[in-house]
Formats: sequence, structure tokens, C-alpha cells
Amino acid sequence: MKDTQNLGNLIKQQRRRIGLTLEAIAAKSGVSPTHLSR
Repeated sequence: MKDTQNLGNLIKQQRRRIGLTLEAIAAKSGVSPTHLSR
């Protein structure tokens, strides 16, 4: 579980660094922002 949390944090940091919001990713991928945030 800890490795998954670390990976999630890494992805979140990278996403923020390049200025992507969950809403932007959701719009491009067709996946809801709620699902992406899990």
C-alpha cells in the first residue's frame, strides 16, 4: 500500500509541476475528475 501511495504522490507532484489539473486530464481522457482523484 505504501508504494502505491508514493507513486500517487509522485504523479500528483509531476502533474502540478507541469500545470495539469484533474479537470484538464479528465476532459482529454474521458474519465471523470472524481475517478482520477482516487
